[in-house]
Amino acid sequence: MIKPNPFTPKSGLEPKVFMNRKDEIELFLERVSRGIRGSIDHFIINGEWGTGKTSLLRYFKLLAQERGNCVACYFLARELDERVTDMEINIHLTQSIVRNIPYDINSKRGNFFKYINGLGIQVLGTGFNISFDVPKERHVDSQIFLMDSLINIWKDISPRANLLVVLIDDVQNYTKVSRIFTTLKNILSDEKIIQETRILFVLSSTVQGWMPFMKENHPIGRFFIPRLELKNFDKRQTITHLSVTLYNNFNSSYTILCSLSDLVPGGAFSFR
Repeated sequence: MIKPNPFTPKSGLEPKVFMNRKDEIELFLERVSRGIRGSIDHFIINGEWGTGKTSLLRYFKLLAQERGNCVACYFLARELDERVTDMEINIHLTQSIVRNIPYDINSKRGNFFKYINGLGIQVLGTGFNISFDVPKERHVDSQIFLMDSLINIWKDISPRANLLVVLIDDVQNYTKVSRIFTTLKNILSDEKIIQETRILFVLSSTVQGWMPFMKENHPIGRFFIPRLELKNFDKRQTITHLSVTLYNNFNSSYTILCSLSDLVPGGAFSFR
């Protein structure tokens, strides 16, 4: 019987051994260390489908949490229709962060809950199912909402951590609402955020999806730097990675059925 393949993109499985991303991991750990000391530098991972962006961001989450003085949340950017309002965009970001922080910050005595409640916004659900209902007659400045939400989220987790790492995967899904990146840049470069929080954003995107921001001196491209581009493993790296991962996953004899001479992004590997 053929077992599920952790090397298939979007399989939902993660290889138990992480290899061949030394430079990217070193950069992330260096950014985390600097962030803990109060120096925040956001960056982005680029790569084509199947090069391991999702696995890398999830590994970043694990590395951050293993430090003990960091809180990390990971979420997948979902496609947003171009007709959504700026407030709906920023509610999406806020909900996604709150849902994926590994602490319950929705206590009625917490700063974030008090802030949301003070705006007349109703909090629905809990944990991963939390959502916000903004009354239509209530006018709330969307950019101020996101900035103050981040500040209050930070106030709630800062007794437990010295840094919040926000990992957003596949941000090319925001193509129809690309103004979201201008909002993020404006908020994250605001003096209030810099002085009152320690929040590090790490994004991932396909190369094509990030192309509009790669033009020389583009303000968004210059804000999320460096731009690390993931490449597919070469033949030697692939053989090593397959061998070590399969041994650690199954710890038994196995047969690898693949054509290493025809490797392509997301190429099919099967084993039993």
